[in-house]
Amino acid sequence: MHWWKWMVNTMAELEQPWELAENVFAACTNRLGGYSTSPYAELNLGRHVGDQPGRVRLNRDVIKTQLSLPAEPYWLTQVHGSQVVEVAGLTRVSNPEADGSYTRRVDTVLAIQVADCLPILISAADGSEIAALHAGWRGLHAGVIQAGLARLSSRDLVAWVGPGIRQCHFEVGLELKAVFPETYFCEGNDDQHLYLDLAGYAVNLLRIGGVTAIQDSQVCTVCSNERYFSHRHEGLTGRFAALIWKTR
Repeated sequence: MHWWKWMVNTMAELEQPWELAENVFAACTNRLGGYSTSPYAELNLGRHVGDQPGRVRLNRDVIKTQLSLPAEPYWLTQVHGSQVVEVAGLTRVSNPEADGSYTRRVDTVLAIQVADCLPILISAADGSEIAALHAGWRGLHAGVIQAGLARLSSRDLVAWVGPGIRQCHFEVGLELKAVFPETYFCEGNDDQHLYLDLAGYAVNLLRIGGVTAIQDSQVCTVCSNERYFSHRHEGLTGRFAALIWKTR
């Protein structure tokens, strides 16, 4: 078992162990301890939400230092689709439009930014390859999990589902009944709304895809809004990140 790093007040602390190969590392940030001010307070890592670029750069420097990252994270322009890009070779497209990344390269940090959508990190049990996925309801419907798993050649995979909006707060319109199986809904506050279990659906897709070792953080970003950004709860807000990388 290797370690998992969790950002707390700009300090990386050992918390919530995740069974990883000895050469694979993972981390999840929160919103605490950065340089951004309201409505992006404090550790906003998203450049696309209207925060001052200089503060975002400082925040990104914080996580790079505190997590001892081997390289600048491979940031994506996330579009709620199913594109999963491979990070290979020395030439990298800057911020490609995609909702997932995959690599077999060492010292390459894959990153997903979220503020309610689910960050999903996947690793081969032997540490040979890794992937990071951005999974909101549109991405799940588009097949981002299936696309991510298709990139991996290993049949022995472990996955982690990070903080995101959970069924207790994810109220949706009746139109989504045509998109997701009925078993993932419960009654809403009125007859025009339902609550959707996005994480439960994501975990099931991972199982169907052959992932047998799955750890769900079970953290709701709305319930834990003092710790994590939530677009549903706050509107204009920042982004935290889940990261994964491998060595040797």
